[in-house]
Amino acid sequence: MCRHTYLIRLTACKINHGLSTEAGGHKDYDATLKNYIRLPIQDKIDVVDLI
Repeated sequence: MCRHTYLIRLTACKINHGLSTEAGGHKDYDATLKNYIRLPIQDKIDVVDLI
């Protein structure tokens, strides 16, 4: 599995940001988020629906 897919799947499982950062080999979560994680549109819709 490639790094991009792995990190997206960790995010989909709601894994702690610190664990995702460490799994990606990054120093901070911003690097992981900026370079690897693309949240599915349904996740974004679900968050908006909570408001």
